Amino acid sequence: MSKSEKEKQPARGVATHFEPGEHLGEGGIARVRAAHDDSLQRMVALKILRPELADDGDHRERFYREAQILADLDHPGAIPVFEAGTLPNGHCFYSMQKVDGRTLQKFLDDRSKEDILSRHKTAHFIDIFERVCQTVAFAHQRDIIHRDLKPENIMVGELGQVFVIDWGIAKRLATEDDGGDSKTRVGSVMGTPAYMSPEQAEGRSIESDQRTDVFSLGTILYEILAGKQPFRADSAREAFSRVRFHDPDPPRTLDRRTSRTLSAICMKCLHKDPFRRYPSATELTQDLRRYQEHLPVTAIDPRLRDRLYNWVRRRPAWASALGTLAVFVLAIVSGFVFHASVENHIVGNAYDQIDVWQEQRTELGREISRLRKLLDNTSQDPSATRKTLHDLHARDHVLSDLIRGTARGITGLTIYSPEDRAASILRDLFEEKINRLMTEDRLVEVRAYLESLRDV
Repeated sequence: MSKSEKEKQPARGVATHFEPGEHLGEGGIARVRAAHDDSLQRMVALKILRPELADDGDHRERFYREAQILADLDHPGAIPVFEAGTLPNGHCFYSMQKVDGRTLQKFLDDRSKEDILSRHKTAHFIDIFERVCQTVAFAHQRDIIHRDLKPENIMVGELGQVFVIDWGIAKRLATEDDGGDSKTRVGSVMGTPAYMSPEQAEGRSIESDQRTDVFSLGTILYEILAGKQPFRADSAREAFSRVRFHDPDPPRTLDRRTSRTLSAICMKCLHKDPFRRYPSATELTQDLRRYQEHLPVTAIDPRLRDRLYNWVRRRPAWASALGTLAVFVLAIVSGFVFHASVENHIVGNAYDQIDVWQEQRTELGREISRLRKLLDNTSQDPSATRKTLHDLHARDHVLSDLIRGTARGITGLTIYSPEDRAASILRDLFEEKINRLMTEDRLVEVRAYLESLRDV
């Protein structure tokens, strides 16, 4: 760092009001310890530059630049920075809010196979992922890129807060030039191999922009959906190769229960061509919000059944009302169908019985004709023959009434499909009786019969 650049840096005082406590973690260039802030009587987290790097101007500047970037990210997903300076022992530090929780990586590692396949569990992780995207989108809108997004750098608090941490290699696109940074100049590789973008793996860090973070977010989403990293390898060299040349299978091909929409969003993030990814985390967040609200997303064209499903999820009251109406209509139609089926069965049995009675009347008619001829041609006592003939007429009369009553029942039962055959049977029986009465010159009975039909 030149002398003029040092003069531009704000003065950082020596902080004497911290009582360092337990060790919380460490990274490549810094350690994190809990501390008590005596001035405000609160617990904070102190991030302290490693002593062996204290004299390295680039590392010191990057360390304080991380603090400045975090302080500029006034967002619920970024841990607030309170102060930056040096400790009495000369170590560079900055203090920030102490967060109790676990990293997303630990949550993912603790999942069972059933948890990975569970839509309910996946929905919880998608909610966490969306909040991560919201934080990164806020940074992108301020021209800041993270460049090292991975589950280990996402903290989930005990109360459900979600923080994006470790902005150590973050970059301001509008004001910073990687070419002047010895750690990120052309040809250098920065980030975590299995989560970095192809342009990072190829050492083209100067080309990094918001789409670089989008790719890393895609690897996190893939791990949430598929239960494994898309570019996992046994060595960094192999990981670089897989990031550059390997196209992972879409999560939906690994498990058909995975949302088709989420799978498409994930694969759009992981496209090798930066210009075919989401331009920034802002557009990715918008697609995730559309997915959560059951609206079409830009990553894939919805099918008809997807549109119908989304409409039902967006308007549950309407869907419930229409579903109830459909069930009601179906019940009515089913009732009509059932009634028609029962009606057809009853009518069919009635016609079968009518056919039997008509056959019996036909046989009786033949016997009556035979006895009449016999009565006309015999010279013997006709009383026995007349008695038999009278009995046959009585039986014929009973069968006729049975047929008439059954036919009337059919015409009264078939309200949905009136039966012409039953009406024809009744008409034939009516004509038959009228003709018989007229033949026998029994006009009084004809008149009485017609009056009885009128009453019916």
